[in-house]
Amino acid sequence: MKDSARKPRFKKTPPRSTGGGRPLGNVVFFGDSICFGFGVSAHRAWVARLSEMVERTFGKVYVVVNSSINGDTTRMALERMPHDVQAHGCVLLAVQFG
Repeated sequence: MKDSARKPRFKKTPPRSTGGGRPLGNVVFFGDSICFGFGVSAHRAWVARLSEMVERTFGKVYVVVNSSINGDTTRMALERMPHDVQAHGCVLLAVQFG
């Protein structure tokens, strides 16, 4: 396997501008300890690393929001969804619960 085949790639399509330098939208992660990054420092969690990759690729066009809570259950998540997800509005929502 080629080394380049293992590296994630983003298609660098120029996003539409909203004018005034405002972000196009939010990318929201909603999950439990896996998304939260339990057991690792905040900057090494996979969502934080993905956020850095998105910013390097697209600039400050999208805001990455991590609404994950360690130890959350699916029932607890349903109760907090209006505040933690719907209030942000999003162009992409990633949901992860074990």
